[in-house]
Amino acid sequence: MGYVYNIAIVGSPPTPDLPVVVALTYASTLLYIVIIFIMEIVYIMLDPRLRE
Repeated sequence: MGYVYNIAIVGSPPTPDLPVVVALTYASTLLYIVIIFIMEIVYIMLDPRLRE
C-alpha cells in the first residue's frame, strides 16, 4: 500500500491523485479498526482474568 500511496501522491501527474489517496486512507483505517477489534476478542479469549 505504501507504493500505491507514493505513486498517487508523487506520481507522474503534477497534482496528487486525490480519489486514490482518499480510498487508500479509508481502506487502511478500516483494516486497522478490524484488526484491533479481532485482537480485543482474542485477548478476552486468552486471558482467564477477563472471562469472569
